[in-house]
Amino acid sequence: MLRQLARSSAAGRRHALRAIQKPHEAHILWHRRAALQPLSLRLLHASAPMLRTDAIELVYQKKSPLEHVLLRPGMYIGSVESTKDTMWVWNNQEKRMTQRANLEYTPALYKIFDEILVNAVDNKVRDDTMSRLDVTIHPGSSSSSDPPRISIFNDGKGIPVQFHKHEQVYVPELVLGHLLTGSNFDDATARLTGGRHGYGAKLTNIFSTEFTVDTGDAHTGLQYTQTWRHNMRERGDPVVVPYTGPNYTRISFVPDLKRFHVDSLTLDMQQVLEKRVVDVAGCLTNVSVSLNGE
Repeated sequence: MLRQLARSSAAGRRHALRAIQKPHEAHILWHRRAALQPLSLRLLHASAPMLRTDAIELVYQKKSPLEHVLLRPGMYIGSVESTKDTMWVWNNQEKRMTQRANLEYTPALYKIFDEILVNAVDNKVRDDTMSRLDVTIHPGSSSSSDPPRISIFNDGKGIPVQFHKHEQVYVPELVLGHLLTGSNFDDATARLTGGRHGYGAKLTNIFSTEFTVDTGDAHTGLQYTQTWRHNMRERGDPVVVPYTGPNYTRISFVPDLKRFHVDSLTLDMQQVLEKRVVDVAGCLTNVSVSLNGE
């Protein structure tokens, strides 16, 4: 039997060579070659339906960068599924770190918070005069009119309130409302701060139902405020007014909880976020860090 199969295989190869020399016999080769295939493979070929023209558009699709981020969040912000772990967290009642077992949190929700927090911390590297970092985590309530809201404020030089002539938008809108933008694309410059790929805070914007930037630029004498809604799809017009105060930046956002498969900012999740604030407070020098006004 094995010798017969070997002879059949060799014969098939000889037919293939002849078909190359005589293309008009290719259809004969196909029928002979098909006869040598295992029965299961022949049945598979026979049963495979041709895709209809309209089905092609359903199978092969092109997504915009924003659609891709929302469709494949794991690639950009990690898992949107909750996980349980044993962690040290900040106990606000006892004002100390405590270890919690089976603490449930969502890594992706943590990530969009950390993107904004790290931006504020990095500002100390860019401007040593920074002296304040204020974080407010409002858990909200079951009412749709009182959603969870997170606000992060820092003083010191922030995003320049200047009009970008090439992109025809103000710089705050460029770096917070357009993907693949930023100031960290010069690889010849040493980097001591986070962020290199042009996503950063835009991911927080995309995974929020509301995202607002409020910044004052003492150098240009302008204050800039702008809000995006519905996962960065709805852009509000910027409001730019004269300003004579010190430099500052405030980012506030309402996480789109349904994207993280939760319906509230749980106590466990709050403690994980608060613990991160305590972490950065220990890393900053000559900066007053407050959490929920304390």
